[in-house]
Amino acid sequence: MADTYYYYLSTLLNMNGSDASTTFTDESFRTKTWTAAGNAKLTVTGPKFGTAAGTFDGTGDYISAASHADFGFGTGAFTVEGWLYQAAQTTGRCLFDSRTGSNTGIAIMSSVSSPATSQSRLCAVSNTAVIAGDGSTAFTASTWQHWAVTRDDSGTLRGF
Repeated sequence: MADTYYYYLSTLLNMNGSDASTTFTDESFRTKTWTAAGNAKLTVTGPKFGTAAGTFDGTGDYISAASHADFGFGTGAFTVEGWLYQAAQTTGRCLFDSRTGSNTGIAIMSSVSSPATSQSRLCAVSNTAVIAGDGSTAFTASTWQHWAVTRDDSGTLRGF
């Protein structure tokens, strides 16, 4: 059965490719060009699905696409989701960021809420205020975990 929501996708990054490749292919029908920065690359070691996984060591690594209307969520409903594998949880990580230079937009992060336990938790930031993520659910180190942030038509933002 085909995915009935496929044509609503803004981007689909399955992270398929060859080991050490810096090509991140958008598999949605909108096909944006994604550019690797730092030493962001694909690895064939331990992917959750498909042939590879994106690997980012947390020191200046990211992928980016040109500004696009698809990333300006406005006040409408949206879902941003992915899979996260962290070998350790000593610092927070940005998972998605559509904020502009003026800090307008949405950023989704795994933040370390307790340095003593190094537990990483999901949160969403609008402009500069935390707007979702009560910190009750921690990511587990060395385990693939699904995360999602949604906003429904009434404007309620939720983190999962």
